Parts: sequence; C-alpha cells; structure tokens
Amino acid sequence: MIEGFGANTTGGEVENIVWVTRMDDSSPAEEGMFRWAVQQGDSKTIMFSKAGVIALQSAVWLGPNTTIDGSTAPSPGVCLTGGIKLADNCIVKYLRIRPNNVSGDGIEIIGNNIVIDHCSLSWCHDEAIGFKRNQSLESTDPPIPRNTTIQWCIISECEKGILGWFAHNTTMHHNLFAHCAYRTPVACGSNNQEVPSVLDIRNNVVYDAGSEAGTAQEFINVNYIGNYYKLGNPTRGHVYSITVKPDSEIPSLCKIFLSDHYGPHVADGEDMWNEIRTETGGVADRALHEALEEFSAPPVVTESAQGAYNSVLEGAGAILPVRDETDKRIVTEVINTSNTGIYPRGPEDAQALADKYWPTLNYEGEGSEPTPTPTPTQDVEVDYGKTLIAIPIASDQDGDEITYNYQWSQWDGVAWQELDGETQNIYKPPTTGFFQITVIPNDGLTQGDPYSLTVEVVQYNRPPVVESVEIQYVD
Repeated sequence: MIEGFGANTTGGEVENIVWVTRMDDSSPAEEGMFRWAVQQGDSKTIMFSKAGVIALQSAVWLGPNTTIDGSTAPSPGVCLTGGIKLADNCIVKYLRIRPNNVSGDGIEIIGNNIVIDHCSLSWCHDEAIGFKRNQSLESTDPPIPRNTTIQWCIISECEKGILGWFAHNTTMHHNLFAHCAYRTPVACGSNNQEVPSVLDIRNNVVYDAGSEAGTAQEFINVNYIGNYYKLGNPTRGHVYSITVKPDSEIPSLCKIFLSDHYGPHVADGEDMWNEIRTETGGVADRALHEALEEFSAPPVVTESAQGAYNSVLEGAGAILPVRDETDKRIVTEVINTSNTGIYPRGPEDAQALADKYWPTLNYEGEGSEPTPTPTPTQDVEVDYGKTLIAIPIASDQDGDEITYNYQWSQWDGVAWQELDGETQNIYKPPTTGFFQITVIPNDGLTQGDPYSLTVEVVQYNRPPVVESVEIQYVD
C-alpha cells in the first residue's frame, strides 16, 4: 500500500507489461535488456523473467508513467550496478541498486509524483536517492509539489542518504538508514518565505550515522514523528538525531514538529527536544524552531518509534522475492549494534565497501517469461458502494492451502459508480508472482440497487498456482 504524498501516483499501465529477459546491457540497447524495456513507449510496467545482476554501463532514464516491479523476478531477485533517473509518475519497487565502479546517485528524482517502495541501495558514490531541482536556485516562487513517497527502503553504507531539497510535499516513512555519514535524510526548504516546503518524516530507523543524521534546513516545515535513532560509533562528533540549519536572516522559518521521538538523549532520560542540535553544536532553540501542531500531510499508518523499529527491521528493503545477503547483514548489525563507524566518506570509501561485499552476493537464478493461466470466474451480488473481497486460493508446494486476501471498496481502488458496463483491471502482487483481477459490473447500474460482478483472476506462472477464487460480500 502506498501512503503519504505519493499515494495518488499511478505509474505505468499494468496491461502493458514489458519483460526483461536478459541481464546484459549495451548502448544501443537490444531487445530484452532492462535499458531496452524502459524505452518501450509510454505507460508501461516492467517485470523480470530472470534473476541476476544487471551491470549498467551508464545511468538509465525512466520515461513518464513507468512502473518497475522487481518482485516479479525469480528468487533471489534482481540488482542493478548503476543508477536510474525518474521522470513524472514513476513507481519503483522491490529493486536493488548497488553500484560497482559507477559514479552518481542510486536514484535521481527528476519529475513529480514518484513512489520508491521496498528498494535497497548501498555503496552509492553520491546520494542514495537525490531530488533534482525543479526550480532555479534563485527562485522565490512557491515550491512546486513533488507529491512523492519513499517508503520501506533500506539505504546502507552510502556517504549520503537522501537529499530532500526541492522536495516539497514528500513523505518518507518506514525506511532504514544504516552506516551513512549524513543526510538520513536532509529536508531542505525553498527560498519562499510565505510557503515553506513541507516534508513528512515518520517511522524511520537511523543507525550508526556519521557527522550528522537528519537535517532540517532553510525555510522548511518538517514532521518528525515516531522515528528511532540508534547510536552506532560512540566516538563520532555528536550524538544528536537532527541538526537544524536555518536561514541566517529569518531562522524562525525552519520549523520542526517532533513527536514520539527516540534517540540517544531520550535513552538517557532526557527530553525529546535535546535530540535537536544547531549546526555549531548544542541544543537548538526550542522557542525558535519547535512547531506545536503537526503540519498537514496525507495519512500514513503510524506506529510508535519502538514499533517502527521492529517493523522496519522485519519488512524494509527489497524483501521480495527474498532479502539478499547485504540486507540480512545490515539488519543483523542494527540489532547487535555492530560494525560501527564504517560509513563511507567519499566515492573511494564507498567503492571499497562494494569491493569487500560484492563477493558475498549471489543473484543467480532461473526463470522464463511467465504465461497467464486463467482460473474459473466467480459471480457475486453486492450492494452499490459496498466492499468486495476476492480471495484467490492456492496450494503451496507441500499441498498446504494458502489464501491471499485483497479488498476493494468505493474509496479504495475501485469507484463502483464509474464502472457501469465497463471492465476494470486491478493489479495486486502477492508474496509470489502476481494476479490480474478483472471486475465486470452489470449494465444499468443504479445507485442503491444490488448488482452482479464477475471476478476473474489470472495468475502468471509463479508458484503457488491459484486453483479457485472465493468472493465474499462484506457488510
């Protein structure tokens, strides 16, 4: 589920699937390559029929209206050794980016309406994720909304985590930053004094930061809610969670709403605000920088800081089809407070970590382009605007029954009144493979009257295989 400012991002059409069937790279690209797949027209979803490492010769541009879904690859999944650049309305999920002798950012956000979901990034020579300017540095116009969500990602062993400048209306939640020198993340505002940039940063976990951890800079309104900062190397320069870097002439326009925050000072029984420091050292002026009310932002299911710590360690990163050895190692180091102080300082340090850990990774796997296998259609009568649940029922390799539950309502994915006499395809990935679900309402739909739906589930040949679909009407 996509939450926050990027929740309305649609990405590419799920009916227009482009398969990556080979792991090599060249320019010009050849059919089946990842670079070729992203060039195949507008509004597409890119899936992977093979597991492996794609050694990019240069960064790859994603055009607008594109989805990349790494969860569709066979185990152990896919990893890029170079970066990608995102235009408007792009979704990237379950993808690993671990550069090897490739400079630049892991992911560059060029456009607006972006979602980065369950991705893993390490050893980037610049930012792991970096927003690029959508206004000039000198502009005093109101900031342009990015409408972006970065969620459930692992960013590890990079000098710089996320550069959130020109990132107005961005949500970052349930991410793990581990062994990064600074920018975990940095929230940098615009030059407009009337409309500060808004960032919503909640339920993230930061471990073993270097010279700085989180940063709030310039004209900015930031929510820091339910975040967990765990000290790694005790000999680093400071033990604060967030650094405030306001405009020198109007420092009061750098505002932080702080709630349920856990860090080294809180662990010592101190007030949460003692986690906020100035650039020159010492606790930041609370009267000057504290916001007493939460800044308006789209909803995110929010946990306590401790709850987020547990959830992030369990579920962040490219966990589908499986977690790789680097993510497993990073999570173990966070739990054990180990391997501290290894955050890189510059491209040479990042490459040294890549040289050390790439030999531990194995992405070899078998795969072929999946073909659709339909299951029998099911009919159900429901009331207008109510909720329908389709439950694909499958058996795993041991014959044990598995169920996948998906739910739609008038406000969650399907506006029933707009489906009169039409077909609506809904794409929901389960833990393996994916389903395409078609909902067909009857003709002459009238508000308030019951009506029939035909639900057809087509599963692509990733085990387990769906055998039937149970349809339930929810009161």
